[in-house]
Amino acid sequence: MDTLLPIEIELGIFAGLAVAMAGYIKAYSKVDDKGKREKFDLEKFLTTVLIGAIVGGGVSMIGQMDAAANIFLASMGATIIVDDLIKAFLRIK
Repeated sequence: MDTLLPIEIELGIFAGLAVAMAGYIKAYSKVDDKGKREKFDLEKFLTTVLIGAIVGGGVSMIGQMDAAANIFLASMGATIIVDDLIKAFLRIK
């Protein structure tokens, strides 16, 4: 089945969504001294998704990367998501 976009861009969009959701959860877990939580910022969310799509497009233009580069990029993305989620859950009281 053909896709509308190159798979690398689609995966970049999904990666951007994952990072944006983790970032939102981390931001929402912050409570200021007045007891208010950070509000959802659609612009920040969409910017992160767009960055993911651009990075995916860049990867597709580079072509076949060596395995070490792929592992590094995947690990970097997973680290960001896990870090954001751990920080969010540690803030929950």
